[in-house]
Amino acid sequence: MDIKRLPTRFLRDLQRSLSFKLILFLGLSILAAITLFSFYSIYYQTRALRESARKEIVDLSGIIRRNTRRSMQSNYPEGINDIINTAGEQKNILAVLIYNRSGTVRYASNPLSVGVTVEMTSASCIACHVGGRMDVDPRQKEKTFSGNYQGRESLSIVTPIFGEQSCYQASCHYHPPENAMLGILEIHRSVDDLKATVAKNANQTVIFGGILLLMISSMAVFFILRFIYKPLMNLLGATSRISHGEYGVEAQVLSPDEFGQLTMAFNEMSLKIEERQRELLKSREEFKTLFNDVPASIVVCDKDFRIRNTNKMFKDVFGECINQNCFAAQMGRQDACDYCPAIDTVADGLVHSIEQERRLSSGKLHTFLIHTAPIRDEAGGISMIMEIATDVTQIKELQNKLAVLGETVAGISHTIKNILGGLEGGMHLVDLALSKGNESRLRKGWEMVGRNIKRISHLVYDILYFSKERPPELEQIDPVVVCRDVMELMQDKATQAGVQIRLEMPGKGGMVRIDPKGLHTVLVNLMGNAIEACVEDESARSPLVVLTYRHDAQGPILFEVADNGPGMPSEVMDKLFHRFFSTKGSKGTGLGLLVSKKIVEEHGGRISVQSTEGSGTVFTVSFPKR
Repeated sequence: MDIKRLPTRFLRDLQRSLSFKLILFLGLSILAAITLFSFYSIYYQTRALRESARKEIVDLSGIIRRNTRRSMQSNYPEGINDIINTAGEQKNILAVLIYNRSGTVRYASNPLSVGVTVEMTSASCIACHVGGRMDVDPRQKEKTFSGNYQGRESLSIVTPIFGEQSCYQASCHYHPPENAMLGILEIHRSVDDLKATVAKNANQTVIFGGILLLMISSMAVFFILRFIYKPLMNLLGATSRISHGEYGVEAQVLSPDEFGQLTMAFNEMSLKIEERQRELLKSREEFKTLFNDVPASIVVCDKDFRIRNTNKMFKDVFGECINQNCFAAQMGRQDACDYCPAIDTVADGLVHSIEQERRLSSGKLHTFLIHTAPIRDEAGGISMIMEIATDVTQIKELQNKLAVLGETVAGISHTIKNILGGLEGGMHLVDLALSKGNESRLRKGWEMVGRNIKRISHLVYDILYFSKERPPELEQIDPVVVCRDVMELMQDKATQAGVQIRLEMPGKGGMVRIDPKGLHTVLVNLMGNAIEACVEDESARSPLVVLTYRHDAQGPILFEVADNGPGMPSEVMDKLFHRFFSTKGSKGTGLGLLVSKKIVEEHGGRISVQSTEGSGTVFTVSFPKR
């Protein structure tokens, strides 16, 4: 764990936390509300204190004016000094002054101020005079203002003292009636006590606000953690477990409120998800089993014919081919097939079928019955193409074998009929010779019987060999021994037919693993056919059959049987190894070459023929080296 990144990670987690955002929002809201309330409370208290102080000096000015009027009416100037001194001694009163019309202090709570003339620029004058003119109604009772008196902040009041009729009609009065305003009463009150009270109230308000903020915030945090954060984390934990595959998880219902109802709905949804998941898994397993175990190769391609998914049988046949083109993986082609049902399916969205031959990785050519079908998306468009290929090679081979069997049965029936005819002819000669005692005719008839019995024996052997599947019985042998045995066996037949036979063995030779009986049968059949072909060619002057055996360390095992007989046209060669066919007429069964081909293929080898009319025929047999 990177310790240096823990603060950054912690801050990032806080920024993503809904509870943190909610607590922060509520805290800031509560702080703003308490701050506004505190400011309003302090402001209101300050206004109330200043208003109380203003009323205080207004009442004091009224008292002083009333006592001053009585003292003047009583012609007792000393009474004015007494009231002014008494007022000046009041708490927080800085000074009490009475000016005459010319701005000279006549009476003052401080004797040093008496006789001092106030300039028009003083705060007391500016309160009423602006630019040398009166800014207020001269009949106004008082004017209050804030200012600074002798270096101390003060709340001051200026009140005019007007002359009254009872005053200027008295014999002792000095002022004439036209002088309505006799002087100015000015009182300065200190606001230090107000400031101290406001500061004290502000401190108390701040302390109270902090305590209130702490209490409300604590209650809000407790509420959020208990009734929001805990149920939310409970649901979040259950959701996380579901996201990790624990379907059917039930969260604990912590309260009957909306979160509790949400939790119950979540639990119901979780159970339904578990049930749907079980059904989905069951369906998926069934589909997977069906997809992999179906006895056909299934491949799913996109619209560009790239393989996206395959089943087990396809992988067993063609290997892993994901992301390859289907025609490259299955046909070994660089471009699309000449006729591709998948292209037609993409074009019209229908199911198409085709029978096609494909060469497997083993090299064998198999026949497949192919069906293509579209796979559609939610919008109904074609997103994928599914191709199902069923291997019908065995069915095709069975059909071919049935066809061959039918032709073979017909041919064998005809051969058996000829053999029976030969037997009947031989028996007739034997009976006739016995009745007349003709020994030469008896010998000729018996030879006919023996020759046809031998034909029946060969026919039965070929039928049994062709009809039964048998693996080759491999032995470690020298093929030269088999070749010489065949040459020795065929020598009498060749001599009677006037055909020369020869064995050629170029190469080093050596021991190989092969079925000696099968090899012997193949060579006997080919040598016999070659000798009979030479006999049938009346134009051949010196008929010759050559058996050649080739084998080296690197190549396959090769046998060639070549004759200089009449040869065969191409239409005859096309029929030799594919169906019941004989060039010998009534003398042959047509099974010899089929049996030879079957033996060679059971070894994994090949048999082929090359022939030109008038130039002879060459049969080539190749066995793989084991």
